Amino acid sequence: MPKERTYQDDPGTLLRGCWVALLLFTLSAGAAKAADSFILISDVDDTVKITNVLNRPDAIQNALASEAVFAGMPELYHAILGKDSPAERLGFMSGSPGILRHKVSELLHHKDFPAYQLTLRGWTELFTSPFGYKTKHMQEIYGASMDKFILIGDDTEADPEIYAAFSAPRGNQVRAIYVHRITGRALPAGSIVFVTAYDIAMREFVAGRLSEEQAAVVGNAVFAAEDRDFLPCFQACPKEPEQIAGLSEPLAQLAEKIEGRMTALCSSRPNTCRSH
Repeated sequence: MPKERTYQDDPGTLLRGCWVALLLFTLSAGAAKAADSFILISDVDDTVKITNVLNRPDAIQNALASEAVFAGMPELYHAILGKDSPAERLGFMSGSPGILRHKVSELLHHKDFPAYQLTLRGWTELFTSPFGYKTKHMQEIYGASMDKFILIGDDTEADPEIYAAFSAPRGNQVRAIYVHRITGRALPAGSIVFVTAYDIAMREFVAGRLSEEQAAVVGNAVFAAEDRDFLPCFQACPKEPEQIAGLSEPLAQLAEKIEGRMTALCSSRPNTCRSH
């Protein structure tokens, strides 16, 4: 009777078995990652678009005639959401009236943001408070969702309070609340301040949701931007740099370069610019 062959007798069979095991592990890891996906809810004005909403003449002019965005924000959203992300995973919620839908959509398209869904104020909501308007629509769209969320807004109006109220009953469904530091006002507990898109990219790297390469793409876009997109005049200079532990050496070096540029820019601002 011929001797039964075993893996030890056939290295090729053993190698094929290892490849199969590796493939199954990779597929299962990918499935786990897909199941752990999340929805990104974002404000528009002074979060991704340079608007200056607290200065009404500037805000009107920028709403109608400008497509300037804060450096690195399109790259950040692509990195966070991944390639070919469906529109359901990115919800832009703006306080702009619905009559500006074409303008807002053009901006998001021309600046190459990922596929998205857009919510704007209806005619009956024009005089509703930002808190009331956004809270209502977030509950209508996402109130029953069991998904996880990343929330990104700014400190010019009520985004921090809206997001805090939304996250309070949801526990660990909300992974992070990022608030763009425009005015530097006090924020609710749980808010994570960011000055540039790279601040978010670094934190998402530390959290394991971005790779070093993805974070670097965002940081390089920030560092290479013109001053007006890097830190607009109306955006308050940070009092001190944010220290983020757990970065790789290349990302830490990029952070130092961006910090150095910001320090130089803020120190050279005229007094009229510093006062805004």
